[in-house]
Amino acid sequence: VLGHSGCGGIQNLLEKDCYDKNSFIDRWMSMAQSVKDIVNKDYSHATRAVKQRIGEELGIRTSLDNLMTFPWLKTAVEKGSLKIYGWYFNITTGELLQFDPKKKEFFALVQRCKN
Repeated sequence: VLGHSGCGGIQNLLEKDCYDKNSFIDRWMSMAQSVKDIVNKDYSHATRAVKQRIGEELGIRTSLDNLMTFPWLKTAVEKGSLKIYGWYFNITTGELLQFDPKKKEFFALVQRCKN
């Protein structure tokens, strides 16, 4: 699962107050409603940029959790015949992060580009 900085889907999820069933983005992002709920509850006083970044990272984690609800995927992961990764790419800096499910945090796979 690869998420990225400046994600328009997450921005739409966090900023839009209504749901349009005819909108592809709204239907797609409705799976991440829990992300919006967490950001609004736990980060209500954060800046827009911080909310966006947290939403992007939570979106990756939510997608990973969702994948594990498919029994055939869960079985393959548990047997070790399939590995699922959560990555976050910062488009501005070139940094690539990977989610560590044991530590519940992201770590750098590729360091940010130096200016």
